Amino acid sequence: MHRIYVLSVLAVFLLFLVTSGPAPLAAVDGSAGPLPEASPHLSPQPTCPKDEHLSQKLSDGVSPESTPAGACLVHNARLGNATAARMLGDAYARALASRRPGRGAGIDLFGRQIMWFRAAAAAGQPLDEIRLAQALDFDEQARMPDAALAFYFRAARQGELSAVDAVTQAWALGRISPEQIDDFRNWLNAQAPSNPALNRAANRLNVEPVIDS
Repeated sequence: MHRIYVLSVLAVFLLFLVTSGPAPLAAVDGSAGPLPEASPHLSPQPTCPKDEHLSQKLSDGVSPESTPAGACLVHNARLGNATAARMLGDAYARALASRRPGRGAGIDLFGRQIMWFRAAAAAGQPLDEIRLAQALDFDEQARMPDAALAFYFRAARQGELSAVDAVTQAWALGRISPEQIDDFRNWLNAQAPSNPALNRAANRLNVEPVIDS
């Protein structure tokens, strides 16, 4: 009887492991399910240990939680620490760039990179929004994705000139349609009289693209 009880408990536990999936990842367009929630009773770690090989471990398919540095960053990021989320996004970006054939092939490095960059950008800092936009806009020969453009717009409206430059450059290369740029152009024209840099950017948007796509 005791043996039957133990086997029943074990069966329930195995069923739980099979049916409980990983936390949802970010989609390519930057939308994602919520990050796994951290316990409200936990506090962020003041500092995380450094691991110069974290990106390579991620590239090989190792979970960040299995390393002291990665576990600390994940813990802090889930508690809303934008710096930790940014560092995880950077680590996955480097892992994606250095992934070796046949290593970690089942890991969606791009999706995890976007997920953590998106978590960092949620704090509203323009540089994190630019990081996310750059990650989403990975094909410079194609149209700029709407999600990437939206994050560039957000950063630009907060005064980040590099975001303005990214938009005007994409426009000059024919990677943005007139319909996509109308509202931003109107905002830029309104700001231009009091800001020489934005005035130059507005003038660039008023020139037809060099490459007509």
